[in-house]
Amino acid sequence: MGTTRRLRMVAVLLLVLVTGAACAGDDGGGDGGSDVAMGGAESRADSSAGGGGENFAMQDQSLSVKEARAGGSTTATRLPSVPSSIIKNGDVSVEVERGGVEEAIQEVVRLAARYQGYVVSTTLDDSTAGSGVLIIRIPSERFELALGAVKELGDIQRQQVAGQDVTAEFVDLEARLRNWTTQEAVLLRLMDRAQTISSSIRVQAQLQQVQLEIERIRGRLNFLEDQTSLGTLAISITEAGAASTKDSTVEKAWRDALGMGLGIVSGLIVATG
Repeated sequence: MGTTRRLRMVAVLLLVLVTGAACAGDDGGGDGGSDVAMGGAESRADSSAGGGGENFAMQDQSLSVKEARAGGSTTATRLPSVPSSIIKNGDVSVEVERGGVEEAIQEVVRLAARYQGYVVSTTLDDSTAGSGVLIIRIPSERFELALGAVKELGDIQRQQVAGQDVTAEFVDLEARLRNWTTQEAVLLRLMDRAQTISSSIRVQAQLQQVQLEIERIRGRLNFLEDQTSLGTLAISITEAGAASTKDSTVEKAWRDALGMGLGIVSGLIVATG
């Protein structure tokens, strides 16, 4: 009996110990599962956050690309401005008091010097009634100021002002000059490498044609530069009460003076190259 009771007590103790161990294992497994579940949730959250960050980064990048493209298109449409080249010409007829033609002519000469210009020609006709014609050239930026000063000499009988835009011709001539200059450089290199007299003659003939075209374009550019940098103003001065028949004489003098003045300018440009 005593032995049987002791065996039962030992069995009960073992059963208690086994049950306690099992409970402890269940608790540990539950905590581990919770930790795993929490870890998985955190991983999923981190992954979601990381994916969101990549999405935001991609959105920012796409916006940056769009902005760059927009800025590039704006820059592409902003072309460099080309300054205008205008040839300014004016023709003014002024009537002054009787006996005041010579004084008016002297005033025009002083006026040209005041605006940093010069007198191309002066024609004085006093056979019946005093009259005269002057051709002056004035820097283009002061042309309007000089024209206004001329109007103060007397009563304006006629006024004609014209401007010719030669900007496109300037651009075209400069482009052609660059092309011809490039051809000249190529022909000069071929001339240095020529091995026979016949090949040298052929290259030299082509080179002369190219250089002739270059000189012609440069001469035209120099002429346009002169005409656009200085405006031309023709001033007819007539005394009050002059006969109407004198108008044709004045106009003829003006045409002769203008032709002579432009001829001198053109000759100087060609001579200086």
